[in-house]
Amino acid sequence: MPLEAFVAFKSAFAKAAFNNHIATNYAFRLAQEKAAGSLDD
Repeated sequence: MPLEAFVAFKSAFAKAAFNNHIATNYAFRLAQEKAAGSLDD
């Protein structure tokens, strides 16, 4: 996912709708565990 899309998601009011848009436009896979140095909420 491009950084711009990540930043837009973090600031989106309707995260569920935005997440649906992202999920249908970008390939993804579930992570096994949180990566070291990842961003927290």
